[in-house]
Amino acid sequence: MSQAAEILDPEVMPAAGAPGGPTALPNAALRILKETGVEQSTATQLRFAFNAMFGQAEKWLGQARAIRVTDVTQVREMKMAREVRLALRQIRCDAENTRKRLKSDALAKGRAIDGIANVLKALIEPAETYLQEQEDFARRVEEQRLAALNETRRLALSAYMDVGGLSENLAALPQEQFDAMLYGAQQKRVREAEAAAEAERLRLAEAGRARKEAEALEEKRRAELAEARKRAAAEARARIEAERKADLERMERARIQAELAQRDAAARAEKAAADRQAAEREAAARRAAQAPDREKVLAFAASVRRLAVPALTSPAGVKAQADLAAKVEGFARWIEGAVAATL
Repeated sequence: MSQAAEILDPEVMPAAGAPGGPTALPNAALRILKETGVEQSTATQLRFAFNAMFGQAEKWLGQARAIRVTDVTQVREMKMAREVRLALRQIRCDAENTRKRLKSDALAKGRAIDGIANVLKALIEPAETYLQEQEDFARRVEEQRLAALNETRRLALSAYMDVGGLSENLAALPQEQFDAMLYGAQQKRVREAEAAAEAERLRLAEAGRARKEAEALEEKRRAELAEARKRAAAEARARIEAERKADLERMERARIQAELAQRDAAARAEKAAADRQAAEREAAARRAAQAPDREKVLAFAASVRRLAVPALTSPAGVKAQADLAAKVEGFARWIEGAVAATL
């Protein structure tokens, strides 16, 4: 059902002349008064304010139900529709103004009620608080005593155990029970300390034994290493000495063999040179007997040049050998020069 149809529905708004007549509120308004639970005086005030408007609205709504325009020629009906609409509009505006006035008054009333109640509250609450403090004086003192006792006992226990996770109210324990708890914590701490000391003693003893064993092993290792180094050095020296002696023997044998070979070669060279010189002298003698004096002298010079100088090996001998060879060559050239000058 549309909103306009609902407004025009006779079931929603009672007809004029019905019980309650045009001054009675409709069922919907009465239901609101009941559901909101307002006081009787407020309900009466609201009835008085809106009853006349509902009666006027019913009168005009009755005429609105009879208007039905279906043709453009129905000028009178359209004029009547305007009159009814404006009349209903005025009722709606009056109702809105009444709503604002009543609501404004209700808000002011609410503020007044709150203010008066707050004044009374401000007078009473401090007295309530003070009297509550007087009433609870003994309880507060006992609570403070128990809190101090609980803290004192926690501090006493904290010297021997961790009380961070302890949720028990120590102040509630009888003194004998707490003394037993404290004694047990003390004895437990003593046992733990003794066990820790014994464990530390055993650890230190084991560490001392391990250190001594390590030192003995290290000393043995160093001695073995020194002995091994000593043996290796002796073996190296013996090996080097043997190699040196072997090298000296090889060098001596090589020197002797070289000297023998050099002597043998020198002897063979001297013999060959002597043989060659003898042959040359014989040939020169034969040529000299058959040649003129100039040729004889030149032949003599050639035989002098062919004289073999002994092979010498020492540094001084090498120098002497060179000097002898130079002198032989110089003597041969002197002979050749004498021949050229005299013959």
